[in-house]
Amino acid sequence: MHRARYNTTLNQHFEAWGYSDCLNKIAWNANTLRNFADAYIKVAQEQHGSQPIPERLPSEKEVSELIDVTIWMKSQLENVRDIVQHSLAEKARDSSRNSGPSYDGDDDITIARHRQDAVTAAIV
Repeated sequence: MHRARYNTTLNQHFEAWGYSDCLNKIAWNANTLRNFADAYIKVAQEQHGSQPIPERLPSEKEVSELIDVTIWMKSQLENVRDIVQHSLAEKARDSSRNSGPSYDGDDDITIARHRQDAVTAAIV
């Protein structure tokens, strides 16, 4: 009993740390993207005419690195989404556990109900 409570608390702590860590990494890399865009917006505004000057464009390597950062940021955002979904599922589980009478046989009753529903559906 105490072990389950300990594991839940420990998991919540790591989830909070992971959530905060993901957001910090996203913010850091979003700033990198923003700084890149701001710098080249200034360059573009300084140019006269519709055609960009090739010497003033970002290098292909810079653009490729930022594409990699963006893909990595997408994975971090997916991690945040997973943490949010897990947290909401955990909250729903906790609220359903606390909403009614609880005893050790709850899982057995749920399984029995599913079997009974399946049998009833097969008969009909």
